[in-house]
Amino acid sequence: MQRRRFIGLTAAAALGFAAPTVRAQVQDYPSRPVRFVVPFAAGGGTDIMARAIAQKLTDQWGKPVIVENKAGANGFIGCEFAAKQPADGYTILISIATTHAVAQHLYPKLPFDPFRDFVPIGQIALSPVVMLVNASVPAQNIKEFIQYAKAKSGVSYGTFGHGSTAHMYGELLKLVAGVNLVHVPYRGSGPALQDLVAGQIPAAFLDIAVAKAQILAGKIRPLAVTGPKRWQALPNVPTFRESGYAGLEAVGWFGVFAPSGTPKPIIDKISSDIAKIVRLPEISSRLLDLGTEPVGNTPEEFATNWRADAERFGEIIKRANIKLDP
Repeated sequence: MQRRRFIGLTAAAALGFAAPTVRAQVQDYPSRPVRFVVPFAAGGGTDIMARAIAQKLTDQWGKPVIVENKAGANGFIGCEFAAKQPADGYTILISIATTHAVAQHLYPKLPFDPFRDFVPIGQIALSPVVMLVNASVPAQNIKEFIQYAKAKSGVSYGTFGHGSTAHMYGELLKLVAGVNLVHVPYRGSGPALQDLVAGQIPAAFLDIAVAKAQILAGKIRPLAVTGPKRWQALPNVPTFRESGYAGLEAVGWFGVFAPSGTPKPIIDKISSDIAKIVRLPEISSRLLDLGTEPVGNTPEEFATNWRADAERFGEIIKRANIKLDP
């Protein structure tokens, strides 16, 4: 009995010492440079967002926030690197739904576990995908495109990568519409857009931001957007559900993560500071220009959305029987 009481008092004393230590960590945070790991090449949407937020945090914290690009293997190299860093708040990962809500359903040997190795900090923005056709394709909407594809016994569509959210949408449309669509994965949105504009592929699923200039130029035509609602960047383009094809309500996103074990007070501070930055007019406007919609939510809200989206994409992969290329 006395031994149990001693252990209890010792544990309580340890907690008592730990609490001031954590409080001191938060009060002093950050006391040195913070690293933002972006698992994709410089110049892409994730990189642009990371650099915009890093600059604002540098100004606010008075300590450098450095963006470090660790591209390769569909983003897995950077994610694995971030997962193995000390859980002290000085290494932060900014990534997308593809690496954290899709990949685990497609890659049995993923070098990191999204839910085990990371804790959510917050979402920066939602990122819908738009289905596009070359201007020469005689289809003004999804139903006309399906008729066109069936008349040709199938057509190809491009995306920004195998296993990407865009790939998920294409395969699901193929399933629900009962049409033969052949996936052509590219190494990013830029090459896919280039071939779409040139007529090398008749259709593509791409980020709104990447495609917007060519849409306005009349070289490609938007048919429908993913997600539960129309998007501000393309207000006249209907959703797939509006077009008669339900099931494509899942939407991609850009999110902020920390290695598991990072103290909750530090997570909350980073989340709160980033959320305020996301809501700044100049940042919010820039995100909208990129074809995304600003979010800036709490870790708890992000956690709920993250798990729901992972389940949703998992269901799409299972339903459409999406497999890795041999």
